[in-house]
Amino acid sequence: MIEGTDLFLRLSRSLRNWQLLSFLLVIGNVVVVSGLTQLATSTRYVPYVVELDTSGSATYAGPIEALDMPEERLIVAQLRGFIWNLRMVVDDPIAQQEFVARAYSLADAPVRRQLDRYFAEPENDPRTIAPQASRAAERITILRLPGSETTYQVRWRERYHGRSQLAVTRERSFEGLVTVERVDSLSREALANNPLGLLVTELTWIETTEE
Repeated sequence: MIEGTDLFLRLSRSLRNWQLLSFLLVIGNVVVVSGLTQLATSTRYVPYVVELDTSGSATYAGPIEALDMPEERLIVAQLRGFIWNLRMVVDDPIAQQEFVARAYSLADAPVRRQLDRYFAEPENDPRTIAPQASRAAERITILRLPGSETTYQVRWRERYHGRSQLAVTRERSFEGLVTVERVDSLSREALANNPLGLLVTELTWIETTEE
């Protein structure tokens, strides 16, 4: 009789263990299914790099890794483009508007207001300069200040070409400081002209005398 009771107890414990295991397995399956459903229904964008082989065909080169700050050479290239667009003066009003828009796309709100005040002066307005001459920034150099992660020294030379002749009619040299900051909240439209997500947060420059 005692042996029968022990056998019954062992069977009862075994049944409870299997019931508990089955319950845990059901809970685990619910969690997994819920996670997979959420992943399947959510939208994710994974940017990636595409390379061109020797025949010109595009090949997948892996995903783009997010960085706190882009590589130095990319920052320098973008700042060089910022100065070039900012100082360009051409006779075509549509092209001129595009140059200014590209420069403004890299400027933070306070810098935009600063540029608005600068261009409000007639002698700085490209629309005033364009009828007499075109202007282009050349020999643009960008160097990060020692000890700083976000401030760069910029130097460039400007050449003016008169409308009545192709020769250079005037040359000027400038140097200044540019501070940048990376932001993640830019819209798709803004990223079209600012793919690195860098904004110029401080900008100063002066004319210099170059020997």
